[in-house]
Amino acid sequence: MEDKLLVYRSKRGSQEALTRIYGKYKRNLLLLAMSLLNDRTASEDVVHDVFVAVFQELAIAIPQNH
Repeated sequence: MEDKLLVYRSKRGSQEALTRIYGKYKRNLLLLAMSLLNDRTASEDVVHDVFVAVFQELAIAIPQNH
């Protein structure tokens, strides 16, 4: 599924879309963080924080009458 469609669906409350976004980007973000931090636990924490922030932003965009 194209990223724009995943974001669109996420903004409308689709848990499946959020799960797909997470699955699509988790590994690459973790590898990037590990290459910068050289610490798996810290890298996992950073990736977690990134997804929390992204999902919060998407939740803000959900219309109140959803």
